[in-house]
Amino acid sequence: MAAEPTVTANADIPDATRAHTAYLTALEHITLQMTAKLQLEDVLATITQGLVQEFHAAFARLWLLGPGDLCTACYQAADCANRARCLHLKASAGLYTNLNGTFRRVPLGVAKIGHIALGWGPTYTNDTLADDRLPDKTWLREHGLVSFAGYPLLFQEELLGVLAMFSQRVMHQDEFDRLAVFANQAAIAIKNAHLFAEVEALTNRLQAENVYLAASITHEVNQPLGAMVNSANACLRWLAAQNLARAQQSAVRVVAEGQRAADIIDRIRALIKKEPPRTDGVGINEAILEVMALTHGEVVKHGVAVQTHLAEGLPRIHGDRVQLQQVLLNVILNAVEAMSGVSAGARALRIGTGPDAAGGVLVTVQDSGPGLHPESVDRLFDAFYTTKPGGMGMGLAICRSIVEAHGGQIWAARAAGPGATVQFTLPGGVSVST
Repeated sequence: MAAEPTVTANADIPDATRAHTAYLTALEHITLQMTAKLQLEDVLATITQGLVQEFHAAFARLWLLGPGDLCTACYQAADCANRARCLHLKASAGLYTNLNGTFRRVPLGVAKIGHIALGWGPTYTNDTLADDRLPDKTWLREHGLVSFAGYPLLFQEELLGVLAMFSQRVMHQDEFDRLAVFANQAAIAIKNAHLFAEVEALTNRLQAENVYLAASITHEVNQPLGAMVNSANACLRWLAAQNLARAQQSAVRVVAEGQRAADIIDRIRALIKKEPPRTDGVGINEAILEVMALTHGEVVKHGVAVQTHLAEGLPRIHGDRVQLQQVLLNVILNAVEAMSGVSAGARALRIGTGPDAAGGVLVTVQDSGPGLHPESVDRLFDAFYTTKPGGMGMGLAICRSIVEAHGGQIWAARAAGPGATVQFTLPGGVSVST
């Protein structure tokens, strides 16, 4: 039998309840992991491996809808009514990891997986041996598989595929219900990965300006989308606990982050079209404190000590508050990530402001990470140049575009000691145009 997840002991809470809560928490954690991925292969592996390793499924598989391509070798070709499309096995974890076995292709409307995609919809049971929808009783008995759950992956009304899993334990009804929500979130993550792949494919054919716009939006909107997923999961928890006030607070955050994502897209489009930034009258110190509140969770998670040295009496910036917050957010999060390999207790982030020689403001962000390679200093703000594995190379390129659109300059330098320093200037007290 699969081991129960480790949970915090509490004498007032029954063991079964603690384990049940841990399973639901595991689904939330897997959701956060998959929404942080951009590559389709990473998204699918995170889903299936997460269900096995964290939700303690014995077997998890994911099929995606694709063109019919192996009809002569398909074990159910004779039963396939439409060979134009079928389900392709793309990820498998647990008892079997082979993607080229008998079930590598499943026709729509055939067998349990094909029926879940076309006809049955969400399908689950806690008695696999008595359920006629699951025919291979010998295999089920040999592996002690007690429960089954399968869900179509739907984005709006578009069928993307099927997610299915077996478990060696009896599952609660609200676990089946929460898995249905998880399947919907998985469909969104898969659709986003498809869209990201399309953007990557377009980079070889579109003009550089359009590629820059698409990559910029993908990079920047990922932050509020992650916050939306966090808040939505919190809302589900509070609703399940009938804590309507906390659920309402989480829902409000979902709406606010959605609006922030829309604002980011609108402003990036304006930036690419070289429209003048909006003039909000921004206090740079206020903007820094607002961004520090947004990044508080990441700072605490990475064990970073933050020092702020914010000068008084600085002029206000005539520019776009949201765009300038994006500059600060990207620079600060990059600095936090750069210190991930530094030993605990040595991760320090210094943020300072002061006047510059031209009467504007100077912002300094310094980390205690490994520093910059000499070749990186001059290229750090180029589009698609990155020093991070899996990075897009867009964050600092967007920062440069925003700062320059506001009439300022941004640069990086190797710190005198450990770490790196990013500084930028902004003119104060004057309107900006491009």
